[in-house]
Amino acid sequence: MDNTQGKKPLPSLEFIWSHLNLEGTVQVGMLKCPCHEDKNASLSIFESRDRSRLLWKCHAGCGGGDSVDLYAMVKGCSRKAALRILTLTPKEIVDDFTAHIVRKSKEALRDDTRKPTFQFSLIGIDERIAQLAELRKIPQEGVALAYRRGLLGFGSHEGYAAWVVHDSSGLNIQARRLSGHLWWGKSKSHTMRHSKASLPVGLRECYLAKVVHITEGAPDLIAAHAVIAGMATPEDHSAIGLLGASMHPSKAVFGPLEGKDVVIWAHSDSAGKKAADAWTKSLFGLARSVVVLAAEDVLPGHKDLNDLVASQTGMRVILSKLKEVGHA
Repeated sequence: MDNTQGKKPLPSLEFIWSHLNLEGTVQVGMLKCPCHEDKNASLSIFESRDRSRLLWKCHAGCGGGDSVDLYAMVKGCSRKAALRILTLTPKEIVDDFTAHIVRKSKEALRDDTRKPTFQFSLIGIDERIAQLAELRKIPQEGVALAYRRGLLGFGSHEGYAAWVVHDSSGLNIQARRLSGHLWWGKSKSHTMRHSKASLPVGLRECYLAKVVHITEGAPDLIAAHAVIAGMATPEDHSAIGLLGASMHPSKAVFGPLEGKDVVIWAHSDSAGKKAADAWTKSLFGLARSVVVLAAEDVLPGHKDLNDLVASQTGMRVILSKLKEVGHA
């Protein structure tokens, strides 16, 4: 079988070992296995039958194979996901992942040709970012990061200035008024007609992240980007938003989170906790790990992630908590 799938040739075992910053130098012989506490160097490196490349095998039972198998084992993802990452160009990754989402979610989302529309504006973005940061009491660098990553937009709807969270495929757009007022005096958020409301916002952008933060609602999605902006390596983190506690994506829709570490930021109310439980069940056997952090457990008396980020000591406590669970 051609493992390159017509794309870039597979990287060597030596390259992957170095790329993953693993201990030791790859050569024929024995090394300590990176996937278990190895005191006696149980991983053997040997030449393939045609002597064209080096292969590996862990004699303690972790597995064996080529460079792709090593990458998959260390990253905790499938070989298929590892092949996508290692053999596709950045543009091909995006195209392939978009097709993957559509294929996996078509039935669950009742896919059709109609898409939601919103009157986006590119004028005065810096001012609107500052206005939203003040409205939600979120650090401005977090709002700017959400905008740069393509999940936040500004414009108008029904004559009102608005901010929206939206997925990059344009299938789900939810708007809120920049003034903070309700839509028509009734609701804080307005999901645009023809939106696939159950589609998580940010799925496509989480493809190469190591840690994915799952949030409930648009404000928490922006707040999560403030948390990410405060990380030492923000490029390793991404956030997706489920725009309501009643949104329960199937395991197929959550497929892109295979092998990743997931942090669920749960609202402190009963609906938020039930949603977090449901999302955790959908991620079971798919994500590498799932940690649920309820706002009130991080800081008593707080209701959601936006509330935490807006508080005086919130960011410090959040980053400390993420460090405690190994995701800072």
